[in-house]
Amino acid sequence: MELRHLRVFVAVAEELHFGRAAIRLHLTQPAVSGHIRQLEAELGVRLLRRGTRHVALTEPGGVFFEDARRIVTRADAATTSVRSWQRGNNPRLRIGYVEDAFPRALPDALRRMASTAAAPQVQLTRGDPEGLITQVRDDALDAAIVSLPASVGGLRVEAFGYEHAAIAVGAGPLDGREDEIPIELVAQRVVLARPRRANPGLFDAVMAAFREAGIPSPILEVAGVSIEQLLLQVAAGWGMALVPHSVADRFRTPGVGLRRLLHDSPIACELAIVWSERSPTAAIELFLEALRQSMSAHPARPALAAV
Repeated sequence: MELRHLRVFVAVAEELHFGRAAIRLHLTQPAVSGHIRQLEAELGVRLLRRGTRHVALTEPGGVFFEDARRIVTRADAATTSVRSWQRGNNPRLRIGYVEDAFPRALPDALRRMASTAAAPQVQLTRGDPEGLITQVRDDALDAAIVSLPASVGGLRVEAFGYEHAAIAVGAGPLDGREDEIPIELVAQRVVLARPRRANPGLFDAVMAAFREAGIPSPILEVAGVSIEQLLLQVAAGWGMALVPHSVADRFRTPGVGLRRLLHDSPIACELAIVWSERSPTAAIELFLEALRQSMSAHPARPALAAV
């Protein structure tokens, strides 16, 4: 088994698309397919289900994915360490983030930190909260921005904000409504969503709101889709979608608007940065200070608009 096979598999598993994985890896699509076939032949199991329009992980593929991603992350970290030493032993900071719990202040915090004299070299890793926390424990990441609640026992934690639930809607009966939409109205339709593991904190908060209201949940989890794909499905008229509030800052999808989801109040999960005692203290403190300054500079989110 070669590291390049694992790297290709991880890219395909994260993108769930051979073409996008090929672009990301600077390979041809046949080369990507060849690496996957070789890996599956060596393991003796099918890791991916290939359809005409989509790719999905098999059950053994899902099990293998977490370990493969951890190996690739550690290998990348080792490479970064050597290159850092070659450039003069500059500090390094490996930060994990969650696509479905993305603090608005993060890009600004990274810019602020980069402008300082002691700026570390930042390596960003995308993942789900549970996987990122595991990587922090395994010393594959120095810190991770995740949603709470989560299993963070033994780690240092600093909460700093919230991610709100929003409903992406297309043209139709909800046109002209205010920026907020009650769950009672949402419950009358099917709402597409990414799997719970993408952001358990926000997903559970939404489900709890439906239970408290005594309303059956309309949420339909769709495996193997990105936030962007959910928004495109809404634009195509396939229904509504549950998405994180931060979508308004990151995506622009013509024909799709966002509404805050609320019960008695807006539904949200808390955001936090987690790190271990082994993490580089100076770099972590520098990042925390930049994040605090960015949060102060953006204390409130503007009204949601079309995305």
